[in-house]
Amino acid sequence: MTHRRVATWMVGGVAAVALSIGVAWAADLWGRLGVRESQAKSETVRSLTAGSVPFYLAAKAVMAAPSAARAALVVEGLTWAKAFAGTAEFKAAYAQTRNANKPDAPVSKGTPDQQAKAQQDEQRKQIEEMKKSVASMPPELRAQMEQTVKELEAQLKQQAADPKMQELTRQMAAAGAKDEQDQYQRRLADWERDYPAEPSVLVSRRLKQYLDTCADIDYTAKLTSRNGKMYFADQRYESKPSEWKLCYRVGRETLDATRTFARAWLAELTRK
Repeated sequence: MTHRRVATWMVGGVAAVALSIGVAWAADLWGRLGVRESQAKSETVRSLTAGSVPFYLAAKAVMAAPSAARAALVVEGLTWAKAFAGTAEFKAAYAQTRNANKPDAPVSKGTPDQQAKAQQDEQRKQIEEMKKSVASMPPELRAQMEQTVKELEAQLKQQAADPKMQELTRQMAAAGAKDEQDQYQRRLADWERDYPAEPSVLVSRRLKQYLDTCADIDYTAKLTSRNGKMYFADQRYESKPSEWKLCYRVGRETLDATRTFARAWLAELTRK
């Protein structure tokens, strides 16, 4: 997962992101933000697992708040998120999401001998289908198709009687089964990495990724107006990902509050 995607977990306007995953510690805050508790909980689980958040849910309300109030809102929101992440309800919801994303094991196609026989049976079936279609063909094509059918039958008979061909078919079947199993093991390893059994491992990962993403915000960067929109005067900053720019937008006080909270939360998880 890239830092750009990870940033959206806690950055998306920082305060907006935090609140969109379920920030509502006080009852009056729910009403002001227009976020349902059930929606907040489901978004928290989805945000942690997917690494992105629809921060637009509460962005307008949060960004309308005074700068000093945003930091307090974020701390409230992250406190709620932290508390919810430690509940049995969250763990059960995460386990359900984790299991739903577990790759399916390859279905056995039988032993190499059974697969070789199944392949021959399928070839015989195809030849029989071709025989049935010959009768409906124009005379000028019928003789050619009949010859083709005879050649295919001869080839199939030869293969069935040739031990080397039979062994080659078995080897190919075995190689195909091994390749499927190897691919499954790779997908399983990716799943175990992306969806660790212990949810606190995932929370720690998101916190680290967030802190890395927001580590170099330059609040001395200058803005310039073009066509009614604001842009960074320095092209280095203008080329930064949108999450970095959103961190800049919410202001130093709000970002510092989120980083302080994230560091403390991460330290607490690390000690466990």
